[in-house]
Amino acid sequence: MTRLTKKHKKVVMQDEADFQHDMNLIPEKSMLVWYTHPAKELLKKDVESGVASTMYPKDLRETRIEYQDFPIQKFCSEVHHEKQRQRAKPFWQWFRNKEAREMHESQVNVMRNQWIQDNDEDVNQLREVLERWTPYSSDS
Repeated sequence: MTRLTKKHKKVVMQDEADFQHDMNLIPEKSMLVWYTHPAKELLKKDVESGVASTMYPKDLRETRIEYQDFPIQKFCSEVHHEKQRQRAKPFWQWFRNKEAREMHESQVNVMRNQWIQDNDEDVNQLREVLERWTPYSSDS
């Protein structure tokens, strides 16, 4: 097992070194990705405000310098993706709320059953004390 672990560790370290080498070969400018770019947030605002609905995606691309960092095809697909995401949001919220409501109800039922169980013990103890008590005893 120790030999196998060392062998796997060696392979992982070599893969990591290869990855770092390849990353150093790629120029910084070509590392442009949508999910970390400021254009993503700007597009969200444009779709929310309705600006993206009033024009074609290629025309929308011309309105901001940040959008022009991406090729037309990539930007157009991101516009359509963002529009779809915002249209679908209420649909998914309903499912999220339904699951949360069911989880809340199950937690309430567990707490209710625990409360009933705890109070049953108290009632039983009180009943036992009253059964042992007689009105004319000298205990009181």
